[in-house]
Amino acid sequence: TDEDYYLKGNILFSNLQIKNNAENANKAYRLCIKENPENANCYVKLAQIQQLLDNYDECIQLVDSALMLDKQLPDAYFMKGLTFELRRAKGDSALAISSYQTSIELDPNFYDAYMRLGNLHAAKNDSLAIQYYKSAIYLQPERIEAHYNLAIFLQNSGKFDEAMKRYDRILEIDPFSFLAQFNQGYLLLVFADQYEQATLKFSQSILNNPEYTEAYHNRGLCHKNLGRYAEARSDFKKALQLNPDFDLSAIQLNEIEGF
Repeated sequence: TDEDYYLKGNILFSNLQIKNNAENANKAYRLCIKENPENANCYVKLAQIQQLLDNYDECIQLVDSALMLDKQLPDAYFMKGLTFELRRAKGDSALAISSYQTSIELDPNFYDAYMRLGNLHAAKNDSLAIQYYKSAIYLQPERIEAHYNLAIFLQNSGKFDEAMKRYDRILEIDPFSFLAQFNQGYLLLVFADQYEQATLKFSQSILNNPEYTEAYHNRGLCHKNLGRYAEARSDFKKALQLNPDFDLSAIQLNEIEGF
């Protein structure tokens, strides 16, 4: 029956890393549709396979077929939005936003759709991104992704105090978030000229990720601004040891060689 083919396809789809499973899942879903052309779920799953294979136009056609059978499928609209994003043809960004918007109208608890909408609006420097990220946070307050994306948007929008507070929230959830610590250090270094406090943040970031080239470089800048040239030299050298092509540290190292 169509349900048997659908279940078989789902089993194969859940283990796509196994050789030939994508091809076999593709066959199973096509047989499902052949057995029952009105099984909307089979169209949606087959569309997922086509999306993974970069067959974006066929994916959209399959999703449209599913929606002709059932217009109340939030997952179908979400997949359509993601496919528009991946395809990147002219006008696809607006179509993606429209599709994601429909998915959250059908399912107001669709976390991933809020995140995609936040990202698309953030890419346009549109403050609507804040609303979508906050909606995602409301749904899943312990997931760092939404907090981090919101913090980055606030930071890029010049709302530094709000960004700092958002990074604080991330560190409440995950005290080892070296990215949050680094970004707080960056704000203190670049926009507040609080070099001593920034040094502490970069040191925390390095403690949690000893291979973080940029953290050594920025801590070196703090030391340089505080007149601690030996410490600055050590950090710039460490950054270059980790990444010999990191020209910013090479330039800074040359500047302080005489001190």
